[in-house]
Amino acid sequence: MAIEKKNNLSSENKDYFWSFYQHMRDNQKKYLFSILILIFGIVVLSNYWEGKPLLIGEESYYHLSYYLSDFHSGFNLFEKLLSAITNLIPFWYLIIIPFLLALGCLYLWLELASNFSLGKDFIFVFSLLLIISPTFIYTFMGLSGYAFFLFFLLSGFYLWNNTKYLWKLSSLLFFFLATNIDLFSSLFLILLQSIYFYSKSNFHAISLDENKETNLNKTNLN
Repeated sequence: MAIEKKNNLSSENKDYFWSFYQHMRDNQKKYLFSILILIFGIVVLSNYWEGKPLLIGEESYYHLSYYLSDFHSGFNLFEKLLSAITNLIPFWYLIIIPFLLALGCLYLWLELASNFSLGKDFIFVFSLLLIISPTFIYTFMGLSGYAFFLFFLLSGFYLWNNTKYLWKLSSLLFFFLATNIDLFSSLFLILLQSIYFYSKSNFHAISLDENKETNLNKTNLN
């Protein structure tokens, strides 16, 4: 009797967990953004209470010291853009920049994943594991070039997938900005674009073959 009661409780717990998971999956945008804001808030408040800099990472110190100095050599569009941002925003509010980049990247990724029909379960689990990963948190808690790169990259693909010509054209600006981070980012962008356009052309060819086959079957039936 005790074993049967224990099994019933275990079954009820599984059903409750599954129904809760389905609720989170079906409302994933709300939960993922809430989790991201919570994580970001915890890290910022923890650094503030411990007297640590709100912007973490060596790259943040590099950018801040670089733009505070009087000497700037060479021309880099990304560095000029970041310089303009740091001059416009007061020092203590610079933490807003990576926070907005993180929110923007999450939104763009969810939109692109939905357009590619990756499936709700995959999108939710992958996105959840991504935003709670130390790499993601560290990248978006400072003035990291890779945070900007991801935002430019996702913005470019998001705009390129738009049906309007003007939006497609504006995607080229974000792709160009993404190439100004460093050499590795440029190569990675080219690789992703090659994979994307190759897979899209194959998918289009398969769709055309399927349509031709469907039309042929309809003709034979008639």
